Amino acid sequence: MNIRAKIAALLLSSFGALPSAHAELVSYGFTAKINDITTRYPDSSFSSVDNVTLRNERVSLGQLVQGSFTYDTTTKLAQIVAPGGAYDYRIYSQDGVGNTANFSVNNTNFKFSDTSTPTISVIKVLPPKSQQLFSSTDHVSFETYSYLADEMSRFRMYFIGDDILQSAALSNVPFFNFPTSGFVYNYVAFGEKRFDADIQGTMVSLTRLPIAPVPEPSTYIMLVLGLAGIFFTLRLRLAGN
Repeated sequence: MNIRAKIAALLLSSFGALPSAHAELVSYGFTAKINDITTRYPDSSFSSVDNVTLRNERVSLGQLVQGSFTYDTTTKLAQIVAPGGAYDYRIYSQDGVGNTANFSVNNTNFKFSDTSTPTISVIKVLPPKSQQLFSSTDHVSFETYSYLADEMSRFRMYFIGDDILQSAALSNVPFFNFPTSGFVYNYVAFGEKRFDADIQGTMVSLTRLPIAPVPEPSTYIMLVLGLAGIFFTLRLRLAGN
């Protein structure tokens, strides 16, 4: 093997040892039932209603909402709020595109898809100070926003359980084990007159969805360098002949 071939082999082996990002996506499909709708117009308070019209689509009590949410288990801790208090409040954020959320209301064309990267927050209630809180249970919240020219939407899924979270690590969040779960959808229309609507629902079913693995950056690098190495080796052999 001549010097150029040795250099090529060394480069290939070096890039093959690159550390991987090891992104691991977890996806859930859900069905929820709308059990509360409140609306508010300017100079008025929120009032409960049986239905509301959003984007020319009527949404009513009792309708089913179906959707999915996906999060990356490598999502990083962004902030810790009130450390050492009655609870450990951790906010997680993801720089990439791993975290997503969407839903649609059955029998309508009303849909929601996030335009911002969802944030996951975890509240771990710490004894013995838990009795000081309005709730002594652990929380996991998955929240995202959607912004359009004349409206803003916020979609939040929540999971509440009694001492469920043994770890705040996202890879260990046991969504199936939470006895209480649901969603909140806040809609705000801006225009001549502002209009607010809040839709809440309880979870009916939650299913773990299969998801294709995310290729790691080193995989692409190794593929390109491997092809380049083959081409370079063939050129050396042709030149030798």
